[in-house]
Amino acid sequence: MKFLINTVLLVTIFATNTIAQNFVYTPSQHRVDQISSPSSEQFDIYVTTPNPDAIQFKWELVSNSFPSSWVYNMCHYNYCFLTIPVSGTMNAISLTEAQDGQYGYFKLYLTTEQNYGSGLVKIYVYDANDIYRGDTISFLVNNPITTGVNEAGIHIGFSVYPNPVSHQFIVKEFVEGQEFELMNIMGEIVRSGVWSESSNTISVVDIPKGVYLLRTKNSAGVNVQKIVVE
Repeated sequence: MKFLINTVLLVTIFATNTIAQNFVYTPSQHRVDQISSPSSEQFDIYVTTPNPDAIQFKWELVSNSFPSSWVYNMCHYNYCFLTIPVSGTMNAISLTEAQDGQYGYFKLYLTTEQNYGSGLVKIYVYDANDIYRGDTISFLVNNPITTGVNEAGIHIGFSVYPNPVSHQFIVKEFVEGQEFELMNIMGEIVRSGVWSESSNTISVVDIPKGVYLLRTKNSAGVNVQKIVVE
């Protein structure tokens, strides 16, 4: 019942608040992007108040039309999800942090491979103390069949074995010199480095059990895979 009430309220707000902008967005409030890599790409929207202000951002998913064949997950300040949930609450930002340049953010990681099509995600982001002080942001992504192959011919994919893992895992099919980051669901980096033939094994014996995201990146884009430490 609570979710139904919130949904009705958000639909009403969205219908009456499509022009006014309560916050400042970088690079834009509504992103329109085209896939340039058959593996994963990252799309970000940063959100701040017009003037430095103590605030805690909350958000609700308005709609998601990404094809079911696409693999995606999202991070916000300061937490990562394995998909795009129906709602979320970011860490609070103090006045001092805001004055120092701290911002809220949404980071969308998307893998389409050869699954062509387009999708639109709409999110209503608002002040945790005032649901009416908010805006709808959106990610519109298109993966046309003409861009199914990376023009630079750069492979950024990789494979991991074993997964789940309890001691260490080996990364295969990586690119020499490719950067990597292993993050927990709070978005904290627990491992980072550069792949090489002599450095393609990661030990997990000293990190807590749970779900992690292994991300690699180079000039072709990014690729993200879920790692389960047990």
